[in-house]
Amino acid sequence: MQEVTSVQGLSVKNKTIKDVEAFLVYRQNVRIVPDGINKFFPNLKVLVIENSELDSFNQVNKLKKLKYLNLQYNKIEALYNDSFYGLQKLEKIFMSGNKIRKIETETFSNLMNLKLLSLNDNMLHKINENLFRSNPMLASLRFSNNQLNKINVEIFRPLKKLIELNFSGNRCIDDSYPLTISILSEFLNLIDKNC
Repeated sequence: MQEVTSVQGLSVKNKTIKDVEAFLVYRQNVRIVPDGINKFFPNLKVLVIENSELDSFNQVNKLKKLKYLNLQYNKIEALYNDSFYGLQKLEKIFMSGNKIRKIETETFSNLMNLKLLSLNDNMLHKINENLFRSNPMLASLRFSNNQLNKINVEIFRPLKKLIELNFSGNRCIDDSYPLTISILSEFLNLIDKNC
């Protein structure tokens, strides 16, 4: 396991490493989120590790103030029940362009403030109908270009604030179908009929 032992960079007058709220990494060879990242960045609200070979992010759930997580275009294959455990402040998750095939049922269960979830361009075949039962604030769901061949409309019932829904490019959804909230009931009928 890689552990953070030191951090170097520019500092702003009267600020320390403990004041850092955003940490961004693009196009680097980073396979895991380093152990101890929460000790160096206890006030981190934004974490971006994009297009960087990442295949494990176990340490993310130690960043208790995290609100925005972008782990797009990496090599993540699964989301587990404890992947986001303890991240009650998390509002936005971007994990498009990975290799995610599996999402365990309780993965998002403690994310009461989750507003946006983007899992486009992965390898998902199914989504459990109870996956979002504990996410009352979820307004945007993006699952385009996966391999979904069955979507149970019950998955959307708890989502009273839903305003964006994108499942285009899946096996049971017509790619040309416009997916906006104004036609959500039509879309749910389409899913119910074709999936």
